[in-house]
Amino acid sequence: MIKNIVDIDKKQIVLDGCMVTVSGTVIDLYNPDANLITIEDIAHGLAYNCRWNGHTQGFWSVAQHCCMMFDQAPEGERLKYLLHDAEEAYWGDMIKPLKNKIKTACPEIIELMRLMRRIIFDKFGVAYPDKGVEDKDFELLQWEFENIIKTKSAIFWPPDFAKQEFLERFYAASYLSKTGRPDTATSSSDPDAWKRESEEQGWENH
Repeated sequence: MIKNIVDIDKKQIVLDGCMVTVSGTVIDLYNPDANLITIEDIAHGLAYNCRWNGHTQGFWSVAQHCCMMFDQAPEGERLKYLLHDAEEAYWGDMIKPLKNKIKTACPEIIELMRLMRRIIFDKFGVAYPDKGVEDKDFELLQWEFENIIKTKSAIFWPPDFAKQEFLERFYAASYLSKTGRPDTATSSSDPDAWKRESEEQGWENH
């Protein structure tokens, strides 16, 4: 099984059922390997993936949406909210009207998306999203419709900034979770320190 971009023959760059991440990793969407999943790839994919099929008044990334979810999440549950759309880093953000149709016409695709999400949540030791996450997600969907679809009433983050904000929240919340400290911060005042300790402990990949 090809797992890295360097192993791909340039004459056969299309690998059915697979995708290549920014880190050069080949991900099999039909049989994902948890060992190949990284938070950096997830953050990049979400930051460069625009919500609403790109038909927003400015670029509104999935990463920015996830950061808003994080900031409004209950204490102690922020990672669950941050990662609720993590599989979209690999599958892309499918608009809800289309996804609802595919649930009926091709349910196995939806199941594969859910499989990717479960693998990601299991890898990082995060509880699977519940109804509270679904309710907040729909609340923000309504907010987006008013503020980034009908009007341009929001601050739109550039992709690189959204990626950084996503990673800061991930490392901060992971640090607090692993050390047993209260989950009260939105983003870190010293995210590099938390990131260094997270990397030293291996939290970013486990």
